[in-house]
Amino acid sequence: MALIDDIRAYAGSIGAECKDKHGKGELTRLVAERKAFLSKKKLVYSAKFEIDETAKTISFVEMLKESGAGLDGGSGFQTETYKTGAKTRQGMIAEQSVLFGKTYVYQFEFGKVPAEIRRLAEAAGYRFIPA
Repeated sequence: MALIDDIRAYAGSIGAECKDKHGKGELTRLVAERKAFLSKKKLVYSAKFEIDETAKTISFVEMLKESGAGLDGGSGFQTETYKTGAKTRQGMIAEQSVLFGKTYVYQFEFGKVPAEIRRLAEAAGYRFIPA
């Protein structure tokens, strides 16, 4: 089984969606959602990866993204999307998790994703490179 197939299978096991094209892919999962009067916000975990078949490497980066739409403080209807961080460092995601944990309730374990992608890569003979 190819590495991308292993990643797709893993993504399915954690309820994530995996899209890939020519060795570049993205794993996304809705972590939490918050609804209030005429507004809605979503917190999404995103991990992007690139598989280099000739060098036998996989580059990996992860982030949390929050997006929202609706009325905000009576100022009218608005839509916004922004990202927080793009590093694979456990501290960065953990810090974001604490920050968003004050607003959202979720039980997704972010640290397990890069660890499992690393394990899958090494089992398939690839070198894992956190970006």
